[in-house]
Amino acid sequence: MELINLQEKTTAEKGRIEIFWYENKKIELDRTLFHRMFIPLTAFDPGLGPDSESVETDIIFDWLNLNLRDPLNLDKLILKSHPTDDAAITIELGGKHNPCYMNRMSFSKVDTYLYDIDCEMLVDFEFGKIGKKEIFKFKCQVELDPKIFK
Repeated sequence: MELINLQEKTTAEKGRIEIFWYENKKIELDRTLFHRMFIPLTAFDPGLGPDSESVETDIIFDWLNLNLRDPLNLDKLILKSHPTDDAAITIELGGKHNPCYMNRMSFSKVDTYLYDIDCEMLVDFEFGKIGKKEIFKFKCQVELDPKIFK
């Protein structure tokens, strides 16, 4: 398998964060507040074969149970993740949702609901059998939607 090489082929663009409540009695999950983040990547050619074309995709951070006193304040927050977490972090590429794990993601407040983020993550393209695992480092801004979905 080849290296996709996200670091050289794409950059993170301005993303968005949503907050939502979720409850599921069947799996004994009480009403819990989660954050979900979408970070688009600039279009790039992943090199997945001779007819490979430019693709657009997002890094999706779902089911983030941040357990914050104030869910609208992410300033100075530092996140890490690993395979046993309940969070689902993926990049869809090659028809697969390839899992990602945050080595470190930090948030710095810029404005009321606007944050700079600095992230280093492991992208497991081996999971989808489309490439080697690789580290992807990026910086971008994310805007938090203050509306909490029920």
